[in-house]
Amino acid sequence: DWYPPAWREENVDLLWAALPPYVLILQVDYMPWVTGSEDDSNTLLQSYTELNNWLIYNYERETQIGNFFIWRRKLQPG
Repeated sequence: DWYPPAWREENVDLLWAALPPYVLILQVDYMPWVTGSEDDSNTLLQSYTELNNWLIYNYERETQIGNFFIWRRKLQPG
C-alpha cells in the first residue's frame, strides 16, 4: 500500500475536526506512478473505509462538474 496507515488515520482525524463545507472527489485521474494503482481517486476512496464512511456520514453528493463529484456537508440536527 503506497499510503501509510498512520497517514490515513491522521487525515480522517483532521477532517472530523474541520468538517469543510464541501468535499471534491476527482474521477478519471489515473496516476499509477503515484498511487501504484490503475484506479482513479473515486475508486480508491471505496477501499479507504474510514474516509469513505466519514464522507457518507457527513456529506451528500450535490452535483458533478467535469470529473469532480461535489459533496456538500449535511445539516446536523441541533
